Amino acid sequence: MSAARAVGEPRRRPRLIAVTAAGEADQAIAELYRSHYRDLVRIAALLAGQPGQPRQAGPADHARSGRARVTGETGPARQAEQIVQDAFVGLHATWWQVADGRAALAYLHRSVLAGTRAAARPAVPLRPAAGRASPGQTGTAPGPAATAQAATAQAALLAAIGALPAGQREALVLALYADLPMPEIAAAMDVSPGTAARHLASARSALASVAGG
Repeated sequence: MSAARAVGEPRRRPRLIAVTAAGEADQAIAELYRSHYRDLVRIAALLAGQPGQPRQAGPADHARSGRARVTGETGPARQAEQIVQDAFVGLHATWWQVADGRAALAYLHRSVLAGTRAAARPAVPLRPAAGRASPGQTGTAPGPAATAQAATAQAALLAAIGALPAGQREALVLALYADLPMPEIAAAMDVSPGTAARHLASARSALASVAGG
């Protein structure tokens, strides 16, 4: 009997460890989803040249993020959401290769960029997204006239971002909206840091007049 136990125990332990690890992975990915879903959807929309407003993620979306694709609703905003959903599905499938939360977020940025490239939709400027401030936007509370002027300026800026060549748009969005440093921008774009820096400089130069300098 002791021999049977000796043979059986090594087979049971890895199974228990795997179940525990899987639960930890689900919890970590769900937290990433809650913390970064909206920003990632906006980044996906901007990368595709379609800066729409993502809907608020719900508990059902959190549960689905690591297990299945979400389908149904269509349109530019929904396409951005689908790209982000697919990125989380991919993260769940490769979680054991990710070292920490920062590496997981970098993986998501790369996946979102790859998804927008695969979608390859034409740049169509939409309404400005609420939430994170755009370049040049102040934190004050302006009056109605100033608000309308700011909305017009932001719409023009987002339209200009959507009209940029893909490489310039990717570098700019990853720098200004994803807040990535140059090495991570280059890694996400799969180019050298020098190439990414040139794309970013060209994008900033092209948008200088729109952004007011």
